[in-house]
Amino acid sequence: MAIRADDFRSGFQNGGIHRTFTIAFSPRCGSTLLSNILTAGGAGKPTEYFQYPYHANEYFQEKTEEGMLRSFESLVREHCANHIFGSKMAHDHRAHLDGLLARQIAGYEGLDSIFPGHRWIFMKRKDLLRQAISLCIAEQTGVWHLEQNQINSAAAGIEYDFFSILSRLMILSANNLNWELYFEKNALLPLTLFYEDFLADKKPALKLIAAHLGLGSDSLTNVPPDTKGGLAKISDRYKDLYECLRERFIDDFLRIGQTDDRERLGPGFDRWNAFFFQRLWRV
Repeated sequence: MAIRADDFRSGFQNGGIHRTFTIAFSPRCGSTLLSNILTAGGAGKPTEYFQYPYHANEYFQEKTEEGMLRSFESLVREHCANHIFGSKMAHDHRAHLDGLLARQIAGYEGLDSIFPGHRWIFMKRKDLLRQAISLCIAEQTGVWHLEQNQINSAAAGIEYDFFSILSRLMILSANNLNWELYFEKNALLPLTLFYEDFLADKKPALKLIAAHLGLGSDSLTNVPPDTKGGLAKISDRYKDLYECLRERFIDDFLRIGQTDDRERLGPGFDRWNAFFFQRLWRV
């Protein structure tokens, strides 16, 4: 007989897990910075515990569904801190995990039905274009994070690709919309944080997070306001490159429809139009 969602949640509570939260994110939105700072403040140890495929996940490597459920329970118990379990998920991580748990837990209606006192934190960026450029650079270089004292020269060979930036811009927009629709459909009220505001002044955001999680208002004040979570801001290292890519993309984007589109943007222009406007995704 499948375990009931209420019993699953009670098992976590009886095991000393009093609060849980999930950071909803899209790539390059600043969620790793937020996770590291919350870990430093003792609010769980959030990271991407549920990135699939699970067999390649350092935290979650069971190959059978029955084994995955046991591993899931053990993972949550082992990676809590101060009676708090936190994680971060992209929208497809959430959907994949929901599918697994719904098949094995009776009455499962999302993570809120099995995690004690569960809350959502939605991390976003105001400037999606800068986020898309950051994603393109990370994909080209393979460098997703830099430690504060780490030296990296991989970005020196980055090439401008209009359609790469445009496609990532569309993907990130869809990622955010997916989360927004999920919260709306399930009547959930996440705490929404913007990376730009958080980076400028972390103290107000940490107070909001503490209140959202039901912690004391001063529970996260032990985190120094100027901490960077152990990370260097990659765009600061390559500011000129980021600005060059951004300005060139804006120039090309605003000129779409002019007679020199094919000459300016290359063969990708016809392929892009064929895919989207002639529905070549059906081929």
